[in-house]
Amino acid sequence: MNYLARITTNCKEQLLLEHLQNVAEMSASAVPQGFAEVARYAGLWHDLGKYQQKWQEYLKNNGKRVVHSPHGAVLALQMAKKEPPAMAYIIAGHHSGLSERLRIRGSEYKQLATNLEECLEIAKQEIADFIPEQLPDINLPKLRREFAIRMLFSVLVDSDRLDARNFENTINQENFTYKFNSNLKLSNSQNVISKARETFANYCQKSSELPKGIFRLTGPCGIGKTIASANFAYLHSQKNQMSGMVYVGPLKSIIEQTAEVYRQLFGENAVLEHHSGYEPKLEESKEYQLNTERWDKPVIVTSGVQFYESLFANHPTKCRKLQGLMNKVILLDESQSIPANLVRPILNVLNTLVIDWGCTIVLMSATQPAFHNLDDDDLINVVDIIPEDVTTRLFQQLNRVNYQYIADSWEWKDVVSSIQNTGLNQGLIIVNTTKLAREGYELLSALLSNASRNTPSLRKRMRRYSSCGSM
Repeated sequence: MNYLARITTNCKEQLLLEHLQNVAEMSASAVPQGFAEVARYAGLWHDLGKYQQKWQEYLKNNGKRVVHSPHGAVLALQMAKKEPPAMAYIIAGHHSGLSERLRIRGSEYKQLATNLEECLEIAKQEIADFIPEQLPDINLPKLRREFAIRMLFSVLVDSDRLDARNFENTINQENFTYKFNSNLKLSNSQNVISKARETFANYCQKSSELPKGIFRLTGPCGIGKTIASANFAYLHSQKNQMSGMVYVGPLKSIIEQTAEVYRQLFGENAVLEHHSGYEPKLEESKEYQLNTERWDKPVIVTSGVQFYESLFANHPTKCRKLQGLMNKVILLDESQSIPANLVRPILNVLNTLVIDWGCTIVLMSATQPAFHNLDDDDLINVVDIIPEDVTTRLFQQLNRVNYQYIADSWEWKDVVSSIQNTGLNQGLIIVNTTKLAREGYELLSALLSNASRNTPSLRKRMRRYSSCGSM
């Protein structure tokens, strides 16, 4: 008897043996060597329940649905000596989502694996090494183990769905490549700002030679972080045989601007823009959906919501793109915008991505958060891409605003005095209501000296903006 995994709408049949072996090999090849056996057996066992005669009849006759996902998980539970093995969680959730520990240990869950012995005997006849000599598991500290389970869950979901799509011939997989467009450079002028940008970019390029790790990229606004950091990520990924980069932005406007720059740098086909405000062209919608589910392009431009959701999700679809982070450079722009109540779990996961999953993390900001002041070591060996003394000098060179904190309440005459003391011939005053703006205009008009107020240019400007209070 041929045991089937699926029958397509055009009556094409995929053997269950073929599907299990495909998913097993795809999963094992997608992860670092230390996780390969767990990934392989999770793939090999994930559809064990489909060997049931009842399930085969359901598939061929389109009958009442028959449960099949618990069987591989229960087999893993039976082979484990003590705690539930990683495979039990991974397999149990590949359709419904990651389960809590108590649920999969309960007797009610085990009872769902009907006809398990029947399935196991058939599987062993079809697949010679279906049962390993020793059950592979993940032996890591608790938090790293938890994340590894989530990552391997993502890998299984992706491999399972991708094999189904490949069999149905509904997609044409592309091998995306990306290359940095070195012709898109900063200004060639030799003014102070351009020289500061060149210094910044040179340090980014030099630091790209370093091994994988966690980096801090600090620079003032206007220093050219977008292009310089992209160049760092590209060169660093090439140096360390990485598969691409992920940019995580704080705001929709910044994400859209960055995506446009990246398209110029890397080419249209290499960049995936993924956030709630992006709408693909109608003819690209199916391909775009698959790309956003998998994050399989070399350059991903996404939002903090999408990124952090993937790190902690338990739903198969939301978690599927997590595997797309492996072996990539992750640029976290405006890193100080990480929600305060989530700092510790997020930093823990960032560490884990570097230690176990081949990633490099870059924390980008003009005002870096003081993560180093936390009680414990939440970030491992953070390396500054720009040395601290150089950063200080760059801030000084690009400084265009002097701030003075005034503790006392001011009156409008104090504002006038302050403007006059600067020796400048113009100034901008910002208030928070239109009422104050009108009041200020009227009082300043009276308080300013006649000599200043009655100059032709000032009179012209004041007449022009005299209606600002009604705007």
